[in-house]
Amino acid sequence: MEVHLDGLQYKHILKNVMVPSVRMLYADGIIQFQQDHSSIHGCRLVQEWLSLQADIEFIDWSPRAPDIYPIIFKLCMFCS
Repeated sequence: MEVHLDGLQYKHILKNVMVPSVRMLYADGIIQFQQDHSSIHGCRLVQEWLSLQADIEFIDWSPRAPDIYPIIFKLCMFCS
């Protein structure tokens, strides 16, 4: 079954799951956050909420950036 989130659900996850989870591990400081260009990431409700969060900073991510996971995986294999 495929499930699609809307902006309200995504905001709920950010506010009630992501931020508290990060704060359990890192109590202080700026949260560096990266989103891709999914439509829910850019929805007005989410953007307005994020703009009010002084402790969240965005990592600039190009919409055409290649997935870096294969590079990291190969690096880890090389270092093992």
